[in-house]
Amino acid sequence: MKMRRVGLVLLAVVVCTAAFAAANRSVLWQIVHGQCVAGAHAGKGPAPCAQVEMAQGVEKGWAVLKDRRGDLQFLLIPTARIGGIESPQLLVPG
Repeated sequence: MKMRRVGLVLLAVVVCTAAFAAANRSVLWQIVHGQCVAGAHAGKGPAPCAQVEMAQGVEKGWAVLKDRRGDLQFLLIPTARIGGIESPQLLVPG
């Protein structure tokens, strides 16, 4: 049940950030993978992300990134590269 909820949240994040990503389709990937995941692996912390979770590996991990547009808005982003809301990866159990 928890994984289903995480999947639905990820789907909502992808849909809500579509307009932002249209300007640079890989900007969130560059930030999360290039900075947050790299910093977490190097033991330097998750910055600029608030949190990075990769206990089950990068393929099943996620990061929380503060949205620049709102005081209380955060984005939950997978650490694995996913093509978009149409990706069959989102329908795979677990």
